[in-house]
Amino acid sequence: MYRICPKCGHQRDAADPGAPDRCPACGIIYAKWLKRQLAVATPAPAAAGGGVDVAAGVLGARLRELFLHVPERVNPIEFWARVAVFVGLLAWGWHFIAVDIETLGLEPGFLHRVNLPFHETGHLIFRPFGRVMMYLGGSLAQVLMPLIVLGVFLLKYRNTFAAAVALWWTAQSLMDVAPYIADATAMELTLLGGKSGWEAPGRHDWQQILGEFNRLEWDKPLAAAVDNVAIALMLAAFAWGALVLWRQWRNLDRR
Repeated sequence: MYRICPKCGHQRDAADPGAPDRCPACGIIYAKWLKRQLAVATPAPAAAGGGVDVAAGVLGARLRELFLHVPERVNPIEFWARVAVFVGLLAWGWHFIAVDIETLGLEPGFLHRVNLPFHETGHLIFRPFGRVMMYLGGSLAQVLMPLIVLGVFLLKYRNTFAAAVALWWTAQSLMDVAPYIADATAMELTLLGGKSGWEAPGRHDWQQILGEFNRLEWDKPLAAAVDNVAIALMLAAFAWGALVLWRQWRNLDRR
């Protein structure tokens, strides 16, 4: 029996439940986990010039462990709850993908209110870095926040499904920014406070940003590019989440 898990570092004590050959924290079976690590660490001898292939194989194994990690045993109730969340996000995400940028601006929806506090906080955070960064900081912050959440789930908690959900949120946040960019010339969207950009001069972030560089004509092309990147990220989140769920299904605790 290991007193300290070689994978997650959990220090076992007498009160911990479960078999002595299994970590009570992360659920790995010590012998199986060590066998896999040895298989990666000591690959079969390669022919001359095969060092690059070996290194690529080791890197690939580490990336799979990082992005596709699943517990050795998956609780069925938790698994089906994740499936329900995934189906909901799939339907909601297709709605965001199908709706055009103008409609997203006129009907921002619930998540716009979730993103808004991060957006407004971003103006304060980036204000010391100059006028342009102060205006840009709102959009940056509302996209950086879900990326930070993604990193925490992936690197600290090793929860790959939650990280995929955070990637979905990142994509949605970018879709929330796109209509604001597209409105830089028209300034018709209602801003915080209930006024449009025309009614509140100097308050429209992207009118100020693009105007600073005399590139207001970039508003529609830039918005379309941001929206396309967001769609690609959302599709990637769908694929990532589905693959993680499939791997979890294979490890379902069916006892």
